[in-house]
Amino acid sequence: GSNTLFFGGTRINTNDVVMHPNWNPNTAANDIAVLRISSVSFSNVIQPIALPSGAELNNLFVGANALASGFGRTSDSGSIGTNQQLSSVTIPVITNAQCAAVYGPAFVHASNICTSGAGGKG
Repeated sequence: GSNTLFFGGTRINTNDVVMHPNWNPNTAANDIAVLRISSVSFSNVIQPIALPSGAELNNLFVGANALASGFGRTSDSGSIGTNQQLSSVTIPVITNAQCAAVYGPAFVHASNICTSGAGGKG
């Protein structure tokens, strides 16, 4: 793992990418894929991530806070430098109805967890 976009970390080649068979690029429905790799060695910076339990599968976590992290622009006029650090922000989870009011119902699906970008966050 690395907190810098283009430096450090460990590169692992994928053997196969399996897209959801019902992926729809026009509506982003079924936006999920499985990356198959030959193996991975866990360390203090490479760890598995927990998937939701069966009891949590229908929980949309409305009212909870979510942590979003990634690389990329942090403002409309921002740039992506070669030494960019991983960013994160805590944002509130909102209802899918609130999301649909902003993005339209075609882009919000029952399986989505929506978050608020109020205050320029997220």
